[in-house]
Amino acid sequence: MFLVAGVLGSIVVIGGLVALLSDSDAAQQHNVAKPAPLVNASGRPMPSGQTASVAANKGSPAREDVSGEDFVGRVQALEKAGNWNLLVIHAAEWTRKQPSNAEAWKQLSQGYLKLRQFGEALDAATKAVQLSPENFLVWQNLGQVNLALQRPPEALVAFQRAAALNDRDVISLVQEGKLNAQLGHLPDARISFAKALAVSPEDVQALCGAIRLRMPSITANKELMERGLLMSYGADIRDVQRRMPSYVDRILKGARPADMPVERPTKFELAINMKTAKSLGLTIPQALLPRADEVIQ
Repeated sequence: MFLVAGVLGSIVVIGGLVALLSDSDAAQQHNVAKPAPLVNASGRPMPSGQTASVAANKGSPAREDVSGEDFVGRVQALEKAGNWNLLVIHAAEWTRKQPSNAEAWKQLSQGYLKLRQFGEALDAATKAVQLSPENFLVWQNLGQVNLALQRPPEALVAFQRAAALNDRDVISLVQEGKLNAQLGHLPDARISFAKALAVSPEDVQALCGAIRLRMPSITANKELMERGLLMSYGADIRDVQRRMPSYVDRILKGARPADMPVERPTKFELAINMKTAKSLGLTIPQALLPRADEVIQ
């Protein structure tokens, strides 16, 4: 059976019947069947494989009216759960509703980074620093994305900017030290690691970087000295632990913790690693050795 309406257009088979559609009807059928493509931070359509990756496991749709605080909570929960596909969907909707929100673009870039969609991650991270150039966290994020893209010079610039905005940003200072060392800028690498250790004396990555660059380092953690640092000076942990049971005993007998005084350490230990001193070409004054509680030969 043939149904003809207006100018003949496309032929459609429905339940064994053949119908001829007009060109306008065919266009409507085409438009209805074709969904709107997903786009990345630069406005370019995403490839079909990436679109499928993002859409997988998406659960409930993100296109409902929610506030910025709701987006923050949802994205944080998805990040904690490691659901990066769904995080990207929510973060993308967040950027659509709040296009000037740098945090939204940063979260979107981190989601793309976890999905190893590095181009989209870089676009979103760049957008975040454009929107909030005085925020050290977005620069730190841009540095991480450039690291993933194996672009050391660009990563170094980003981490340097982050550290300049926040001189207590240990993550950026350590990465700055590593990248300077990788690029052969050894004096700058030593300065970066020294700044990181000034903020966080027991940061393992900063200490490891300092050891590799043969930087004399001192720590309050005796175990780190035993692993290769030059010296340690800090409270005797064993003495502190011996005094803890008396606190527990008083609490069990009814004392209120809020009324109990804070006791400061009274015994400190100095330890020297002579192996490290020798490898660094340093001479430890003989007058200092008798005062050390432990000397590793």
